[in-house]
Amino acid sequence: MNGDFVNLTSGSVYNYFNIENHNTTAEIQNNELLHIGLDFNIDNMSAVVFVQRNGILYAVDEIADEYNTQTICEVMRQRYASNKIIIYPDASGGNRVASGADNFSILKNYGFILNVAKTNPKITERVNAVNLSFEKNTLFVNSNKCSNFVEALQNQSYSNGVPDKKSGYDHINDAGGYAVYKLLFGIKPQLN
Repeated sequence: MNGDFVNLTSGSVYNYFNIENHNTTAEIQNNELLHIGLDFNIDNMSAVVFVQRNGILYAVDEIADEYNTQTICEVMRQRYASNKIIIYPDASGGNRVASGADNFSILKNYGFILNVAKTNPKITERVNAVNLSFEKNTLFVNSNKCSNFVEALQNQSYSNGVPDKKSGYDHINDAGGYAVYKLLFGIKPQLN
């Protein structure tokens, strides 16, 4: 850095996240209801798994870099066989086709409950919801189980006034943000 002062958090999208303040050891319990935020991408499906206890949301696991909707569903069914699961997916998943079926149909065929609106929240609303949750200490992350999510929260920056999508940090942050936005801010679209 040639002796120059560099502010590594300048322009950080999730500037209210602090690993020391927002770390947790919370883990999934048998038969506990899981809330999973899901972002659709070929070769880079991302999911963040949350539990909600006494109004507090805990990110307790993640799934990253899965190939497609089918493979991530198989991973979720295997890992969380004893848990009821509600998925909070990217709203555009109903439009995309994978293996001859749209993503929402695949999720439903695996027995998951979907909580999805017709459109995604505005990016600024989702980012603000996550930051406000950290600021108010209503969101915590198990850094041992969610290392990709932690890295993305710490490193995603702004590019031309919007969260950067070239670094790859956006996928898992988007996944987490879909669930946080709905769960902690009372956004309750119809369950499909």
